[in-house]
Amino acid sequence: MRYLLPISWFVLAAAGLVIAGLQAVFLFGPASGAALIGISLVQHLTNSIAAVALGLVYLYIQSTRPSAAVLVIGTSHLIMAIFSRTAQFIGDGARAALISGSDTSSAATIGYAYGAAGIAAVLSGIVFILALIVALNTHPPPETDVF
Repeated sequence: MRYLLPISWFVLAAAGLVIAGLQAVFLFGPASGAALIGISLVQHLTNSIAAVALGLVYLYIQSTRPSAAVLVIGTSHLIMAIFSRTAQFIGDGARAALISGSDTSSAATIGYAYGAAGIAAVLSGIVFILALIVALNTHPPPETDVF
């Protein structure tokens, strides 16, 4: 159970790249798909690297100072990060469709999607800081003397 949170972050990292590729290929045509890959490949790659790094941080926390509170706060952090990535995918898709001319998305739609992604990312960062504070204030279980 204590490795579920870090593994979830690793799955989020892989799923983000896979969904970005599938979104580009299947949801949009060749023109919009190429625009979407060109626009957001570096951004999704950076987000996946950050998700792997966060998974490693939670793996270290759960290995050294396991705590149910860190697990709950870390799960909240993961959920907010998923909301942020989802809003980012929506904004990227609307922007690629607007650039390629295959959709009549407005700048307001793109702005709302990226605004929601930004707010969720900031809240996710705040929750991550709370998880670190709780982890640093959690003392490891005392070692019992065998004799």
